[in-house]
Amino acid sequence: MAAKDTRGRCRSRSASGSRDNVYGSDYKRRKSSPACSSRSNVSNPCSSTASSGKSQTENVSYWMRQRAEKMGIFYATEATDITEFYKISEKWEVEESIIYPFTGKNKQILDSLVKFIKEKLKRTTELNDPVTEGLARSLRNIKLCEKMLEDTENSVIDEPDQNLKWYLSRSLMKIEEFYVELLSFLRKQSFRPKQIAETDFTKLLSKFLEICLLNVDFLPEKRVMEINGVPTASVPDLRINFNEDQMTVIGVVEVKGMRLKKGPSDKKFSIQGVLNDRVLGQHAGKLLVDHKESLFGVEAVLGILCMQTTIVFTLLEISKDHLRRIVEDGEVEQRKQMKRKVGEDDAKNSGIILYTKPYDYMKEEDREEVIEFLVWLGLQTIPGTHRLQKEKV
Repeated sequence: MAAKDTRGRCRSRSASGSRDNVYGSDYKRRKSSPACSSRSNVSNPCSSTASSGKSQTENVSYWMRQRAEKMGIFYATEATDITEFYKISEKWEVEESIIYPFTGKNKQILDSLVKFIKEKLKRTTELNDPVTEGLARSLRNIKLCEKMLEDTENSVIDEPDQNLKWYLSRSLMKIEEFYVELLSFLRKQSFRPKQIAETDFTKLLSKFLEICLLNVDFLPEKRVMEINGVPTASVPDLRINFNEDQMTVIGVVEVKGMRLKKGPSDKKFSIQGVLNDRVLGQHAGKLLVDHKESLFGVEAVLGILCMQTTIVFTLLEISKDHLRRIVEDGEVEQRKQMKRKVGEDDAKNSGIILYTKPYDYMKEEDREEVIEFLVWLGLQTIPGTHRLQKEKV
């Protein structure tokens, strides 16, 4: 088993065992690889100390789910309805920044924009899941997408309300960019399928999110959190920023090139049954490291896990006391005794990651369930003077 060193950190007695469970079964292979000794700024777990004796930076990309669980961070046993995610603005320290629910003119803009986006993307259902089809179907999809792009380019927005017209025009421009990216993806998928990479899915997702007026950061900066004396770094694939500052609305957007496995059809969606421990550990670690810059305060961090074109929204809820324990000790015991807020029962303990069921944004039925939530965020986090403000009573 593991022993504690003088700083309280867990120290393995052997090269395998508990550390393999935390970092993954390929830990020993990475330890002996040349790359293990070549990293200087962001290291893997095998090089947590430099020759000077000072701690180097650990990267959460090497985390397994068990690593997060040692810190008292667990995924919920089943999915939460997306409507519950709106309540983040009521539960946490967002001051006047996030408005829920919309009323009056704000509600009119939201409803008009959601209807507009749904209509403009409606024809994507004709592509019949382009990511998974063969060459013959892909060639047909290319022609369909070319027609969709042409129709979008020729669209005219007939809206007398100039304020509403601004939002519709901006979204239309992003819809056009989405079709351009989708067309590029389809061509690559048809003629160079082996070259399809996670970056292709990342670009496609980013264009979809921008349709909803979200402020996507394509080159997110590295963020670091000290855990038990060890700087721990995270760089997600994308971030969704609030306005133009460093605060994040969706702190962690992670994109994977693999398909999401199908779980049992007779049961409510459980993320542990369809994603491996490596993906879950990475995402949990990145949500944790990003907590300081969350628009919703340090106790709530929104995220997205995307497998090809299927997205799952995530939300880490964690108390300040829990965060302090992680920073000081690394491992956290008696997690259930640390309530998120005074008065909440023990069932709603700190360190839980809530998540929604999966939504494929290329499928109309799924997409229509998430568009309003994304536009709701986008309208009040868009850079500049067009960000919606709370209406005066």
